[in-house]
Amino acid sequence: MGKTYPADPNKKREIIFTASGQSIGFLNGQRTGTAYYTLSQADAITGPNKTFLICNGIPDFVANGPIDVSATDFWISDNYYDGFSSHYVRH
Repeated sequence: MGKTYPADPNKKREIIFTASGQSIGFLNGQRTGTAYYTLSQADAITGPNKTFLICNGIPDFVANGPIDVSATDFWISDNYYDGFSSHYVRH
């Protein structure tokens, strides 16, 4: 999309992914919802054999695309050229 929207410092969003396949959303420390998630391998616009996350049901967090994960960062994209992506930082 060619734009960056910085995070609102007054809205601390957190997502926890459990080993049992459940995700839990928080906003400013208050639970906002839970949803099951799935991971799969598929080809993406950025290359072959990427990990995809599907997770719907938590307010302000919808995931249906490829992800990149490091020790400190989590990226998810729409899997469209010039589409949206979100960046989360582990604290």
